[in-house]
Amino acid sequence: MIEIMHYRAFLLEIQKTGINLLPNFMIQPTFRHFQRVTGEQRVNIELPVGTSFYGTGEVSGGLERTGKRIFTWNTDSYGYGVETTSLYQSHPWVLAVLPNGKSLEILADTTKRCEIDLRKTSNIRIVSPSPYPLITFGPFSSTADVLMSFSHAVGTVFMPPKWSLGYQQCRCSYSSDARVREVWPGPCVFPDFTKSEAHSWWASLVKDFVTNGADGLWNDMNEPAVKTETKTMPESNIHRGDLQQGGKQNHSHYHNVYGMLMARSTYEGMKLAKEQKRPFVLTRAGFVGSQRGLADSHIQGQILVDLLGMQHQSC
Repeated sequence: MIEIMHYRAFLLEIQKTGINLLPNFMIQPTFRHFQRVTGEQRVNIELPVGTSFYGTGEVSGGLERTGKRIFTWNTDSYGYGVETTSLYQSHPWVLAVLPNGKSLEILADTTKRCEIDLRKTSNIRIVSPSPYPLITFGPFSSTADVLMSFSHAVGTVFMPPKWSLGYQQCRCSYSSDARVREVWPGPCVFPDFTKSEAHSWWASLVKDFVTNGADGLWNDMNEPAVKTETKTMPESNIHRGDLQQGGKQNHSHYHNVYGMLMARSTYEGMKLAKEQKRPFVLTRAGFVGSQRGLADSHIQGQILVDLLGMQHQSC
């Protein structure tokens, strides 16, 4: 079961009934606050005492996220550790396992920067700019059922080529500094993948490249990463997106999906070159649904090559 709850309808329902929005036969979370404050939408969801939390996308540390706070903002996080709150991909959803064994999932349907705060016992707090809908999956009798429902909604990965299955490791950092400088691309520009013209142009370049013998491609630094204090381009930069993508918006709107749009263009270019072969696209940045129709794989970023770094490997 999927229930879509938008801010205004949600607020009206709270005013009428006081608390619950889920059907009576379901375990009902209590929405204590659903409000707009200084340009932000803030949601607090109270669940039964003893509820544990998982999910929240690409994060460092253990699978259980109870007591953690995460910011979904694609970030170049070299040498990340257990205290790092933003990594290379953004997946603003929380899986809640209730004390009776049932599970439900909450997805904040927004591409913008999102704070997910699970530090208060049995409480989910979600804060993000501008109104956004919440989508609830479940409760279902098992975690597997919730994740299956979620997968039906956001899509599943296509079968990758057989040669790509198994462990992979990048060895680029093992070269000398001189060798790395030889292959460094130099000044870079960022195609606006929110526009169909840029999408098609990039796919045509990929087609030519793959035709010359490449079996797989790696999209790196596509958070997008920029060597500045904010680690990305200014949020005020303008993307002139197609209407179906969201139209003309500043970078804060498209930042978290930039890598996904790039990976999609890359995938389509590979299909143009070799229609009968399964493409393999490795991408560092991504968003909810980036796996849909891409047959892509996600790298887990740049940990330090030591025991502590391996312990902090993202889940």
